[in-house]
Amino acid sequence: VGLVEAFDPATGKTLWVQESPEGPGLGGTATRGVAYWRNGNNEQILAVRPPYLFAIHPKTGEMVRSFGNGGRVDLRTDLGPQPQAFNFTSAPLVIRDVVVIGSSIADNPNVKEGTPGNIRGFDVKTGKLRWTFKVIPQEGEFGADTWENRSWQGVGAANGWSNLSADE
Repeated sequence: VGLVEAFDPATGKTLWVQESPEGPGLGGTATRGVAYWRNGNNEQILAVRPPYLFAIHPKTGEMVRSFGNGGRVDLRTDLGPQPQAFNFTSAPLVIRDVVVIGSSIADNPNVKEGTPGNIRGFDVKTGKLRWTFKVIPQEGEFGADTWENRSWQGVGAANGWSNLSADE
């Protein structure tokens, strides 16, 4: 079902499987990786299984209850005026205390309107949204004047769907 699993590298024995979240089943596609964060004794594995970002205890597989809503953040929140299914198959990127998530929002050339594939940064400890990088500038923002016929108003996608990288 796309949950994170830990294995003993010497024996291949399963050590734990991520605690299954309560509520509706997971949708989307499988993830291509996980991220790890540590600060002193605090540590967690971060994984996206659409439409959620999960924080998991690396020694037990249990969700970090203080993160988001009981261990997960719904990544469909704040997608914009035309919300649709959320997908992101790459590993989250952790930079200091921020988890950076891209997106893979549907981009259909037959449909003009869509949800922008914005890149967002979440607090690694709480799961709260800290910032959003708008991949399509809106009115009054730098670059909006370069979009002909105010096309920035309804066009979507422009996804950051692959593995992300950063320099601290």
